Amino acid sequence: MKRILFIFISFLFYMDGMAQETQIQLYKENVDDWVKDDRSLPIMPTATHDGNIISIYSDMPIEKLEIAIKDTYKNIIHSAIIIGYSKCHTFELPRLPKGKYTIELTIGEESFYGHF
Repeated sequence: MKRILFIFISFLFYMDGMAQETQIQLYKENVDDWVKDDRSLPIMPTATHDGNIISIYSDMPIEKLEIAIKDTYKNIIHSAIIIGYSKCHTFELPRLPKGKYTIELTIGEESFYGHF
């Protein structure tokens, strides 16, 4: 019985080790006036996906995050506004078919987008 329990626990650790997040390259949309003097610290988020799980990380806590996931035809597949003060936001898209998607993030007045 102990041997079966050990094999089962080892299998769980093996499956967890196989999960691998793929980084989504994010680009910043520059719609600001070039003359504007902004002295606040910039927020540059990092997005990753592992199948249907998408994670967004930041060096600084994000208070309000707007997320939109679009397909290749620019149809919105998923949209959310996350209100919370955190450095990591993770969410799952349960019925996301395989394909190419675009993620659009809006943090305050700054917008970012990436393809996965």
